[in-house]
Amino acid sequence: MRIAIVSDIHANLAAFEAVLRHAKSVGYDKMVCLGDVIGYGPDPVECIDLVREHCEWSLLGNHDFAALYEPTNFNAAARDAVFWTRGETLEQGWMKRQFAIARGLAIPSQRSSAAKSAAAAPCMVGSYRYELTEGGKVIVRSHLAGARFDGPTSVPLSEPADALVPLDAESFSIRYLSGESEVVQGADDAARFNTWAAAPRRTPKPQFDLKVHRDDPLWQELLAAQRPRVDFMFSISPRQILLDRYICVHASPSRPVNEYLFPEDVAQGERKLRRNFGALTLPDASGNSRRVSALVGHTHCPGFLLEERDEIESRLREAAAVGATGQQSLLAPEEPSARYDWIAFQKGLTEWSPTDRDMLPGCRFILNPGSVGQPRDHDPRSSYVILEEGENGAPDRFTFYRVEYDIARTQERIRDHIDRGAPLKDWLWQRLERGE
Repeated sequence: MRIAIVSDIHANLAAFEAVLRHAKSVGYDKMVCLGDVIGYGPDPVECIDLVREHCEWSLLGNHDFAALYEPTNFNAAARDAVFWTRGETLEQGWMKRQFAIARGLAIPSQRSSAAKSAAAAPCMVGSYRYELTEGGKVIVRSHLAGARFDGPTSVPLSEPADALVPLDAESFSIRYLSGESEVVQGADDAARFNTWAAAPRRTPKPQFDLKVHRDDPLWQELLAAQRPRVDFMFSISPRQILLDRYICVHASPSRPVNEYLFPEDVAQGERKLRRNFGALTLPDASGNSRRVSALVGHTHCPGFLLEERDEIESRLREAAAVGATGQQSLLAPEEPSARYDWIAFQKGLTEWSPTDRDMLPGCRFILNPGSVGQPRDHDPRSSYVILEEGENGAPDRFTFYRVEYDIARTQERIRDHIDRGAPLKDWLWQRLERGE
């Protein structure tokens, strides 16, 4: 049985599609997800649908939990992103946008692309700023005290754009005080305004209105597809799943949703690691306890934590030193090593299968396949693992893979959402190319 293990997709559709293609090329029997399908990235709905299609099950990550319930200990960028994600996935934001695009309506809760055109840009006339609203109205603002129009023509607030009257360059002027001097502006400002007023403008599109469009067959089709999507999100497990002889959690065995297990914990978090490895015990068929290992995500760094390397190596040296007579040879004492080790997927490699020397037999480990959608080990390529279960007593074999994907595509998708008013930070697309 070959099991593809993915984690931390983070709504990065381009990355997940690349991983799916790669996994298909190397072959697998089933796929599972260790959580964080959504959060940060631009395509949460599409990634949820792909996980439903390709994964036998998924765990609930902390970003999944935050979108469904509430964010806990999130920084401002992550919190804003998760609230936007909630609007896309649970509050019909994605559905409304797809419907609006298909029916030629204004995109809900997002800026009109017309606002970015030169014709819709504001026009400065002296101290006055003329702005065209999405509804086709002109508003006039002034930031100078005492400014007033002199002349036969002025523009009232909220005047329809098609009712703008050209200004007479000979009689139009603006007078205002600048310090102790009186400033008069006229002909140049009038010409600038007339050019702006005469520029072609798009007719505002009608807005999405649920009362009007709720019976539209397309809306009903989108609604029917949304229900199982939401049901899936609320059904995924927040705790742990047993995969053969491995405990699977999103974060850590003792705190499955939020706790990070960092490589640095080998030197600085021994108490944390002791607590988590202590949780890796399950009853066997006879009721006795058996030691198991774990598969986790959350930190976005591919590799594994290894328990008691010094003790296992000592045991192996001792066994190797026993001769045919059964007498043990003397071994030179060695410097004591750490109780826990972190074995990382080395940078630059595209494939890595830990050997028995890396993953010592009888030694428990906590393995992280890395992140599909937001790697953080300074390698921007997607990461995942395939577990090949051993048969007839043979050991299991893990193979780590790095997969290149179209980073620019995801970056452009995030920037497009930002341009349309989504509260996503530039940092979210900038970090992708750096793998951090």
